[in-house]
Amino acid sequence: MATATLTPTPAKPRRVPGRIGRIDRMKALFERALAPTHLQINDRTFDHILDKHQRKVNETGHAPALRPGKPSPMTHFEVEITSERFRGMRPLERHRLVYQLLEEEFGTGLHSITMKLNTPS
Repeated sequence: MATATLTPTPAKPRRVPGRIGRIDRMKALFERALAPTHLQINDRTFDHILDKHQRKVNETGHAPALRPGKPSPMTHFEVEITSERFRGMRPLERHRLVYQLLEEEFGTGLHSITMKLNTPS
């Protein structure tokens, strides 16, 4: 099990348009700030798009997230993070920390994130 000394306000990953995707930025950010023993990031954007065959908004009630011929905007994610950094924190505090870490991503199109945040057993 790895342990690390963390600073309260980690540096944000530098943006390089077209060279690093949202998942890579999120991964680098989480690894730097949380030193996770487990990290999984899933793009769930396709769960929130228009059903092309039925031509209606899907069951989530979201409008289409994709346009034909355009790449995924990567707006909806699911993350699982296990980190010692969460020890002693209430679930709401863990969520607030992750939202704070993702503040810049929310400002550039990230719309929704589902989180499972745990401490190592």
